[in-house]
Amino acid sequence: MMKHNISAAHVVLVPHDMKQSLQDVIALWVGEENCRFVMKDEIVGKISSTSKIWAATFNKLWAFNLTEFEKVIVLDGDILIRTDIMHWFDYPTPCAIQAGNDLNWNSGAMVITPDSMEFQQMLSRLPHLERYDANKAYDSDPMTSGYGDQDFVTAFFLGVQKNATDDRKRCVMPTESAVLSSSLQIPDFSYFNKFQPWIYETVHFTVDKPWRGDTQPDHPFVCSMLREWNESMQGVEKYYDLIPPIENDYLRNCGNSSIIAAQDQE
Repeated sequence: MMKHNISAAHVVLVPHDMKQSLQDVIALWVGEENCRFVMKDEIVGKISSTSKIWAATFNKLWAFNLTEFEKVIVLDGDILIRTDIMHWFDYPTPCAIQAGNDLNWNSGAMVITPDSMEFQQMLSRLPHLERYDANKAYDSDPMTSGYGDQDFVTAFFLGVQKNATDDRKRCVMPTESAVLSSSLQIPDFSYFNKFQPWIYETVHFTVDKPWRGDTQPDHPFVCSMLREWNESMQGVEKYYDLIPPIENDYLRNCGNSSIIAAQDQE
């Protein structure tokens, strides 16, 4: 964010039971005043262990309670910011991308307006969630089409839109606002990877997370995005006394190949 002179406040949602050394690193990074501690019992603790729901991802719902801010851009920790995204604040809220043929928002990159009433309404629904089963008969809307927070957030705000008294519309950002790294490997993206790579405002490393030992891509453009991520992490070494460096050599299969836009070759 600092690289692109993004002037908005940078706030990090931190699980209250996170290892202290990790909390210390985050406080040094963004400032203790910009840490917001998530009380997991108020969110994850409300989801039944038998629901087959991916409960841990629901902690990001806490962002809807950041009512000291008029609007919030919510980004997962595996997002690479490639350009200034301040114009996202111009979107009506809530707003997020959709991936492929999925009708759900991808909650890895969202623009929201925090609202304490809507936040409490969300919390009240959590004890009743269960993973959607197309073969099961339901007496009422199960409020999720899958098992993650984005399925729930999508269903929740579709309900808000349906019952709104104003002309509230569902907002979907362009795919290139937060393209998935898995999508970059699809042939349909090849032209944009080679000739218009600037179009990707952020990249969401959905399956190519650098810190995971099984991340070893050989796709040239994904490799180039991981190199950008590596460059963006310059300076992190000063925290190595608190957290160890990433040991995974995630560029091991990338070689020296790179994608260079045609306009950069002129």
